[in-house]
Amino acid sequence: MINVWAIGGAVLASVIAEPLGRRSTFLTSATCFIAGSLVQAFASSYGWLLFGVSLVGLAVGLGLAIDPIYIAEISPAGRRGYFVTFSELTIAVGQTLGFVVALVISLIWPSWAGNWRVMIGLGAIV
Repeated sequence: MINVWAIGGAVLASVIAEPLGRRSTFLTSATCFIAGSLVQAFASSYGWLLFGVSLVGLAVGLGLAIDPIYIAEISPAGRRGYFVTFSELTIAVGQTLGFVVALVISLIWPSWAGNWRVMIGLGAIV
């Protein structure tokens, strides 16, 4: 489900980035991501959970589509490849750390049914 919304966010990225600019698009993406994470963490029904997933998906699509373009525009010509590669590397490291944090949370509260809410809510903080 999140991937479908991420595709939509990537498609909307050019529509949003052209009039607003790259920085404002990043701000929009971050706001959607924080709102979506909080909606998911405090969801009282399946519908709210899906709404939060859709917001996070849009944010992921926006961010991943604009990130390499923005980096290529602001970095010096000789260092563009390095900075874009570094950005992609940090995304992969962040995903790995997310899995590690989820494991740690499940080890701390193994029988608590709400530990998934903590993990999703941390996305709004980090």
